[in-house]
Amino acid sequence: MRYWMSRRVLEKVYITNAEARRILEEKISGTSDNILLRRVSEYLARASKCVERAEQVREELVRLGLSRESSVVVVNVLPRDLSELRSLLLPADRRVDTSVLEKALEVLRSCY
Repeated sequence: MRYWMSRRVLEKVYITNAEARRILEEKISGTSDNILLRRVSEYLARASKCVERAEQVREELVRLGLSRESSVVVVNVLPRDLSELRSLLLPADRRVDTSVLEKALEVLRSCY
């Protein structure tokens, strides 16, 4: 008979795919028998963009005035133009000035 420990969510933090991949790889250390963890790791390896600078780019976007949630989505997708960027933002962030969004696109260009 198996006993499961109850788990509680202590904190909810939005992270990019690249950050999730790094955390997962640290946890499984390459020798995991759990097929689900391996599959998630493989997916994140394919889906992660801007791997080296994801955390810094996300922080720069937050400093420009975007919410953390919008910043994570934007870093995961890496839009190339202003209309694409606007479509990814949360409703509260859509009112951000166009000049700020253009600066955000400049920051994102470091990932291409």
